[in-house]
Amino acid sequence: TLKNLSDSNVTIKFFPEGGHLINDLEGKVAIYISKGDQTNSGIEMTGLVFDQDDNEVAKFNTSEQGYSFFLLTPEREKSYVARIVSDSSVLSFHLPKAKDSGINMRVAQTSSGDFEVNLNKSPDFGKKVYAVIHTRGVIKQIESIDLTTKNKIKILANSLTPGISHITIMDYSFNPLLERLIFKYPENHKSLELNYNNSYLTRQKVKVALSPDVLRVSEQISKLSISVSQTNGVSSDNIISNLLLTSDIRGKV
Repeated sequence: TLKNLSDSNVTIKFFPEGGHLINDLEGKVAIYISKGDQTNSGIEMTGLVFDQDDNEVAKFNTSEQGYSFFLLTPEREKSYVARIVSDSSVLSFHLPKAKDSGINMRVAQTSSGDFEVNLNKSPDFGKKVYAVIHTRGVIKQIESIDLTTKNKIKILANSLTPGISHITIMDYSFNPLLERLIFKYPENHKSLELNYNNSYLTRQKVKVALSPDVLRVSEQISKLSISVSQTNGVSSDNIISNLLLTSDIRGKV
C-alpha cells in the first residue's frame, strides 16, 4: 500500500513494509517527503505521528534525499496522522488505514550480508504460507512455512544474484500477501580503460584497446558490451545500474 498525499508545497508518501499495517502488530513505515513541484526532489524535515486522540506515537527525521522511517503499532478503531512544518504552517497527512487481520514482515540484513525475514500474524490469520525469493524472474528460494512453529526465514547472500531480489509471501492458494525488495551489492570488479583515437572520419573503422587485456589474462570467458552516444546525451544511468537497480524500480532512484 502506497499512500501519496500532496500539499501545494509538499508531497509525502508512506510505504508500510511488506505493503500494509496490521492492527496490534508493530510495523515499519518508510516515508518520502518531496517538493510539490516538477522536480520532486527530497526535503530534509522533522515530523511527528499522532493518533486520533492527539497522542504522539512516533517521530521521524528525513535525510537530505527526503527518506526516513518510523515504527508504529496501530490500534483498532484508531486513525493516525503525520505532521510536519512547512513555511511556518503545520501540515497533516493521514497514514494508510491498518487492517484488522493479516500478516506483516520485517526484514533485516545481518553483518555477514545475509537477510532475515520475520513474519508476524494476527491470531485469526491462517497457519501456513509460502515464501518465494526471486531475482529478475529466476526463483532463488521457495519455502513452506508453518507459522505456528516458525516465523523466520534466512536468505543466504551467496544464493542471490547481485541486484534487486523480491521476497513474496503467498497463502496456500498462491495469492500474494506481502512483497518486499532487497538489494545485494555486486562484487568489486577491476575497472577497464578504453584506448582509442579521439576523432574519426565518416564511417571509419574504430579500434578500441582494453587495458588490462581481459581477453588474454582472464581465466574465464569475458562477457563485454559497449554503448556509444553523443557526449551531450550521456545519462547518469548505465548498463550496470540499469540491470541491477533501475530495471526493477519505477521513478527516480
